[in-house]
Amino acid sequence: MHLSIGPLRITLAKTYRHGNALYYQRHVPKDLRSRYPSRVLKHNLQTLDPVKAARQVEGLERRYDAEFAALRADPASSPQALQVHADSFLVGFGLVPQGAPNDPAAMDRLHEYIDDKRGRFAGGDERVYASADESEYLTPVELEAGARLHRVARVTLDEALEVYLRAHENRDNLKFVTYQRRAFATLTATA
Repeated sequence: MHLSIGPLRITLAKTYRHGNALYYQRHVPKDLRSRYPSRVLKHNLQTLDPVKAARQVEGLERRYDAEFAALRADPASSPQALQVHADSFLVGFGLVPQGAPNDPAAMDRLHEYIDDKRGRFAGGDERVYASADESEYLTPVELEAGARLHRVARVTLDEALEVYLRAHENRDNLKFVTYQRRAFATLTATA
């Protein structure tokens, strides 16, 4: 997206305007395409303000860079596996992901853990401590855990498909199940 202010022209990479909002899109790297439902990841930034959009794009870039690095580090992994690991990390602190009410003492333990990691990363330097980015001292699992802790749960189409197939009377018919999975894959690939 391009924004012109007098003679100054600003480009916000990987975004485009559609309707009343800016959208972020990023192509999935070729070596990881088999692990994602589509070749392009898209997010509605829900704003037209380029400053807010730039902050959101920066966060999404860091998130996807960490996710791609984690997937490359563990060939058997997937975005869903990263979510499972993040959930188990939170359970270790006694927390429940997806926006559920949590015990304040458990939240304090998590914050102490993160502050301790940040302090070790900074090595006593106050400037480094104050300006350190989370992705510099937290692992991809810990970053995802933080995102999942405050994210509201939403049912995905893949989860809806699994519920549908478990409840359908033809759930044991392999031909029916294969057809439904292909239809949903086509639907999610074009979305």
